[in-house]
Parts: sequence; structure tokens; C-alpha cells
Amino acid sequence: VQVTAYTMAHRANRLRPGVFLEFFMRNWTLRGSVDGKTWQDIQVHRDDQTLCTSVPFAAFHVSKGPESKPFYQHFAVRIDSPGNSRGTHALVLSCFELYGCLRTADAGTTRP
Repeated sequence: VQVTAYTMAHRANRLRPGVFLEFFMRNWTLRGSVDGKTWQDIQVHRDDQTLCTSVPFAAFHVSKGPESKPFYQHFAVRIDSPGNSRGTHALVLSCFELYGCLRTADAGTTRP
């Protein structure tokens, strides 16, 4: 996948209101790998205030131009220091979707 955007949602605990409300992601890196061993940063977020109580689900556009966006087979979200809104390294995430172009293995062609 050649990532152009992604969406994430903060995990809310509907059975226990108030639980996880203060662990919003603030500092993280979306990473990609071709082989699952060597990783590259796709998008880095520092003190990102997007996810919050009133906005628990958000879309993020990858800022690199199309010519510098390689195709990846493996993806990871890494929480970076100083961590989430509580200053811990707890990754509280419930949904994750990638958007972009898919390259087929047989012909090397791409499609959105």
C-alpha cells in the first residue's frame, strides 16, 4: 500500500464512563516496512491535539508528496516520548484504517 491518509479512533469505554478519557495519543509515528524488518517513518506527530473528548475519531493525511511515498506491506503505530495526554506510553486505540494506492503483485500496477 502507498499510504496517502489514515484514520484512527481513541478507545472509549462505554461500560465505565471516564475510563481512557485522558490517554489521548499526542506523540506517535506511523511506520512502514517492505519486509517486516527494516522500518521507515511515514508520518510523525508531535504534540498532536487532534484526538480529544469531542473528537475521538480523526483522519490524518500523509504529508509526503506522491513521488516520495513508497509502497509498504507492513505497518506499525509507535507511541513516542513524551507519550499520550497523560504522559504515559499507553497506546489507547480502537480503530485504524489505511487509505492509498494498492500495487498488485502480478503486474506491478496500482489502483486506488
